[in-house]
Amino acid sequence: MENIRVTRINANDDTYILKQYFYSEKEKVEKGATIASLSSSKSVVDITSNEAGVLHIVKQEQEEVAVGAIVAIVFETLEELERYLEHEKGTDNSQSEVNKYSFTKLAREFAEENHFTEAELEGLNKKLIKKTDLEELLKRRQNSNVKYVQLSRNQRSVARTVMESHNNIPKAFHLMKVDCTVASTKMGRLTQEFGMIIGYGEVLTVILKEIFPEFPLFYSRLIDDEKVIIPEKPNIGVTIDIGNGLFIPVVKSDQAASIEEAAEVLTEHKLNVFRGELREEQLSGGTISISLNTENNIVTVIPVILPGQAIMLTVGAEIKELAFDKNNMDKIVERKYINIGIAYDHRIINGFEAMEFLKRIREKLETFDVTIYKK
Repeated sequence: MENIRVTRINANDDTYILKQYFYSEKEKVEKGATIASLSSSKSVVDITSNEAGVLHIVKQEQEEVAVGAIVAIVFETLEELERYLEHEKGTDNSQSEVNKYSFTKLAREFAEENHFTEAELEGLNKKLIKKTDLEELLKRRQNSNVKYVQLSRNQRSVARTVMESHNNIPKAFHLMKVDCTVASTKMGRLTQEFGMIIGYGEVLTVILKEIFPEFPLFYSRLIDDEKVIIPEKPNIGVTIDIGNGLFIPVVKSDQAASIEEAAEVLTEHKLNVFRGELREEQLSGGTISISLNTENNIVTVIPVILPGQAIMLTVGAEIKELAFDKNNMDKIVERKYINIGIAYDHRIINGFEAMEFLKRIREKLETFDVTIYKK
């Protein structure tokens, strides 16, 4: 027997729409057969069976399914499936006695579409809720002074990721002030030279790739209380939010040989976010992420750590300050600073290591080595 589960396709989506089954209930399937297709916020992905047998459908087409959910089961024989169904039938009968209420098929679909709260449903005081009951409930809601706004699917996915992170990852946070006067000037020149925006996302992507051998734990994935997996290469996710949702597309290690190359990839990601054309491969495989918060006057943001990663780096806005000239202490000059923070999984990384990591990034930014500019 094999449980066909929903696997995580990318960091942005925690639920998917079960788009279509390619086999019917109790139909025989071969090993490696494509069982069904899942639709994420941006693309469609197939799921397959690792075993041959007889199919039992658990989740229905067009149903929203979470990562880890069982959508189907492949049994070795039809007899094994029949025994399972008989057992499930008995379980359902006993469970129905303790349920507060149940739905007709049309009512369940209507309830999911309109997102009724538990309190609203219980307030109907009905054992069996029909669609007509819910239509009346919806009218009462619309006539009230309460305004309901449905969150987008992407925002609901973000919410689930945030909750999973807060519930499961014991994080700590460090913040470091970085002199970015030189880096800011050079990034401006590179923007003109390359004809595309060169900012902290592009620069830090290359820096994070460069320092990977020095700090491998920061790119790791926790397996259990005793082990982590160190990736062969670092893949860097960079947040993009242009008003249609938060996305974290990934710059693969072999796409970050230079700032110019990383900028080309991130420019494509931004255009795809704007057009709604991000592909699954552009969202998957991240081992470390950067949260960009560079709007004016943003001092810093404490980010969540994506499940399956060890840290997230955060970057605030550039802030101007007056300071003594390093070469002439009698002279006052204008300097630019940014705050760079790191939220880290305390099960993997300790405070001293986090500070050393930030110090290395600060050193890279303040010196801004010309050799990583171009292809």
